[in-house]
Amino acid sequence: MLHTLATSLLLAVPSADAEAITLPEFEVQQQAPATGIEGAPTYERERDYLMEINVRGRYLTVPDSVLDPWVFDSDDDRVPGHMDRPKVHAYSLGMEYVMRNDTANGIFYAEYWGPLVDDGYWDDVEEPPQTTDGDYIVLDDFGIWSFGGNFAFEVKASPVVSFLFGGGLGVAVMTGDLLQWNPGSNAVGDPNCTAGNGSLDNPTSAPSYERFAAGCGDDGAKEIPRVLPVLDMLAAIRFNFSDQATFRIEGGLHNLLYVGAGMGIVF
Repeated sequence: MLHTLATSLLLAVPSADAEAITLPEFEVQQQAPATGIEGAPTYERERDYLMEINVRGRYLTVPDSVLDPWVFDSDDDRVPGHMDRPKVHAYSLGMEYVMRNDTANGIFYAEYWGPLVDDGYWDDVEEPPQTTDGDYIVLDDFGIWSFGGNFAFEVKASPVVSFLFGGGLGVAVMTGDLLQWNPGSNAVGDPNCTAGNGSLDNPTSAPSYERFAAGCGDDGAKEIPRVLPVLDMLAAIRFNFSDQATFRIEGGLHNLLYVGAGMGIVF
């Protein structure tokens, strides 16, 4: 019995000449990423562009030289002593969403224009000049909402300073009214100040500014387009703060000439 046990133990121990016992190889496979490429490393891809959320403000104006060929003013030598023409200017406040890389910027905006135009007398240019046939205009809750997009090419002067040049298109929607007073009856004893049916040759008629001053009722809202296209041309200098914040000074054309500034966060 002891002999049999010893024989079994000897047979269980491999000799030096015996072939090495190899274990089966286990194949280690790396899990493929979401792209489906087997063996490729998995990682989260970084964006190759930046985004901005900005607020912006602008001052917009129409130079007198642009209006002079169409509307008389007090400094017009053709009509000495003419009434002052109101100045056409406005402010705008808006928001921007920007997508940009090293050279290109896509700027999408929504904004409100608040007019800074005083109530006043508008007299169209005509030959021979007639200085009392114009309309007196009063803004009644008048404002403009505009929406659009611009493309701007960027030139970097340094890691902090860059220059932008570009343009784009948008749409403007008018709100409120432009109330008008026309030349007409302003006769003493006429409580209704009959609107717009007088004649300048009739002594009972009066210019629109006199009818307004006398408290006559308006002659209705002036007909204006409610929706207009917006043409943009811009040039700007932008300051970048470690891709965390941005500040921009700009000028150009936004249907009206403008100067302005914008600032916001970068992410």
